[in-house]
Amino acid sequence: MDVKIVILIVVAVLVLLVTVGLAVVNFSAVEMFSKYKQTEKYPTQITPVMFANLISKLFFNNMVIIKFNKKLFSDSFSSNGTLVLCEQYANSNNLAGLSICAHELGHAFQFKNQKTKMKKYCKKVNFCKVISKFIIPLIILSCILLIFDKLFFSIVIFAVCFVIFVFAMAIKISTIKIEKEASEIALDLLKKYGELTENEIKKSKLFLNSAKLTYVADLLKSMLKWTGLTK
Repeated sequence: MDVKIVILIVVAVLVLLVTVGLAVVNFSAVEMFSKYKQTEKYPTQITPVMFANLISKLFFNNMVIIKFNKKLFSDSFSSNGTLVLCEQYANSNNLAGLSICAHELGHAFQFKNQKTKMKKYCKKVNFCKVISKFIIPLIILSCILLIFDKLFFSIVIFAVCFVIFVFAMAIKISTIKIEKEASEIALDLLKKYGELTENEIKKSKLFLNSAKLTYVADLLKSMLKWTGLTK
């Protein structure tokens, strides 16, 4: 088979993958919000801020710094000990906000107990977000070179794109593992310190499980932001 035809077929496959990726990015956001609204209906005895302060006192010598963000689902935990919570539910007594807070505190334990692993992971994610932005421009450049019969350079550039894509997928797998572990820690914290019933624990677990797809979507979003079609 002609090399040009092979390259065009691969490009077509990549276009299909981009389409699927956009579907995952946009669907996961809708699904996440739906689960959030369902879980939000369950009242709790403790707010996310109260819960975070309790865990900080018990395990982190009150060193966890709590900050707030107006954007929904903007919650995060950084290696410097800063916990960012969405102010919409940070001081609300609902299960969804508490579950999100517990998940981020799960990351706090990861940074505490697996410092080297988490630092390496964060560096890889940041690096991946930067280089992933070049995938589509490089593919376009590869096609242009192919049109002008610059076959060798076209293949080299396309190979670079493939390597970046494989690296991004590897990071995606790592992300899923990291986030899954954080959710497991979160559920354990909620069972011991969240003052929740067994039914509420089950609802929290369902909510956290629904977030798994968003971890993949977050990476895909950084790769596909150029399309202007990501939410």
